[in-house]
Amino acid sequence: MRAFRVVIAGGVLVLAGGLAVAGPAYAQGNAPGAPGANATWDEPNVTGFADSLGASSKLLSNSSLVWQQVDTADNGDFTITKTYVADSGRSVIDVQTTFDNTSGTALRLYADYHPQLDNDGMGNTGGTAAASGDLEAVNGSVASALAASTGFTQTSTGYVGSSSDGETMLISSHALTATYSSATTGGHIDQLAEIPVAASGATTFTLALAFGTSQAAAISDASASLGAGFSSLEGSFESGWQSWLGGLAAAPASVTGSPALLTQYFVSLMEVKADEDKTFTGAFVAAPNVPWGASVNAGTGTGQSGAHGYHAVWTRDEYEMATALLAVGDKTDAMAALNYILQFEVTSNGAVKQNTWLNGNTVFGSLQMDEVADPIILAYQLGDTSAWSSVQPLANYLVANGPSTPEERWEEAGGYSPATLAAEIAGLLCAAWLAQANGSTSQAATYQATAQSWASEVDNLTYTTTGPYGNGSYLRWPAPPTAATRSPSRSGAAAMVSTGSLSVSRTTPRPR
Repeated sequence: MRAFRVVIAGGVLVLAGGLAVAGPAYAQGNAPGAPGANATWDEPNVTGFADSLGASSKLLSNSSLVWQQVDTADNGDFTITKTYVADSGRSVIDVQTTFDNTSGTALRLYADYHPQLDNDGMGNTGGTAAASGDLEAVNGSVASALAASTGFTQTSTGYVGSSSDGETMLISSHALTATYSSATTGGHIDQLAEIPVAASGATTFTLALAFGTSQAAAISDASASLGAGFSSLEGSFESGWQSWLGGLAAAPASVTGSPALLTQYFVSLMEVKADEDKTFTGAFVAAPNVPWGASVNAGTGTGQSGAHGYHAVWTRDEYEMATALLAVGDKTDAMAALNYILQFEVTSNGAVKQNTWLNGNTVFGSLQMDEVADPIILAYQLGDTSAWSSVQPLANYLVANGPSTPEERWEEAGGYSPATLAAEIAGLLCAAWLAQANGSTSQAATYQATAQSWASEVDNLTYTTTGPYGNGSYLRWPAPPTAATRSPSRSGAAAMVSTGSLSVSRTTPRPR
């Protein structure tokens, strides 16, 4: 048997072609083997990422994020073609699938789904819905439903790594040798469904994977999404993205001469936009996956303690994504990002949380001074003088606590970091402009003088010729250098920064 895997929000979905076997095994009640093998985040195996722009669809061609997989069996017996979209009006992923059997022998096709709902791989229960025959799962306040336009021939829910694990049955026996109607103890569950296909030739159907606050709601949304028809869903999905792209500035000449670069340009912009949350407008997670997720425990509670790393908001990443969107003409999303940061990331004393969950709850709990500067710079780039009262505490915090940082941007060491210093200096200059625009002349002078002072010390703070590694010359100190180990000022670009004049514009910044 050859299985084709795709990781989807809330779990893993697999389509698997198998050999012909005898008739289906019938359900045998509640599955044994709870809680199942330890769950990890399977995200290194992510093969695609898509998201609808519809506000009611809370999930994750060069003009939309529609994507397609075409998988062929090693022996050429069958091909599975899957096209993915997100329902723009519901929290549903729809997968139009064509299974083409060219083997000359009847084959069986299965969908394999591993629910890991509510950021937890070990607390899930589920089974087969009595009325619809859909696979349903739930963990706390998050539920899912897997349905097919053709219905399912047989279904089973079991525990991973146990005798009830359907995926293990398929791998070892090419069939479900036992089926279970439910798994009622919270654990790492595996859900299998057989899809009816023709004995030969092509069969086309649609899978719907829906998410809701209850199993009934998820089943209802899956049914409604299938009822809408895949062509209609795909059209809405594409038109949403095309409308968004149509509101951006024209692509730069650096990419328009190459179709490949142009596609990469548009898809990259859409991926950035797709990282924005639907509930907390302006909240952009750092990334939709974790590259090392297969080695990270997905057990109960670990999703909320930071183990599920990049599904969180870092102000630095948020700033970089916002300025990318601003650069291509999307001022609305850049402004939403600034508003989100000021509401959820900034603390009462002007410090900025290292990173947070979407609701603003702290994840890691440290402090990185470049993230204190970033919102000030973004406000300046947006020309948002009304943000002065909100960013003033950040500027004051920089003056009082910089330029050393408890952690630099790679979250490994504290001290004087060239990247952090650059952000701090830029942040203070932008704060000076905002202060001046709001009539706070004395504060503007303080920020500008502090920026000038720090710039004059860049060499002394970040370069040494007496270190213990290599030839003793390298950048970035993990702790403040002493007078005895500071190097003399050097010529070149760094010295030009030290001696050059730092100034702040008192006119509205150019649109970016």
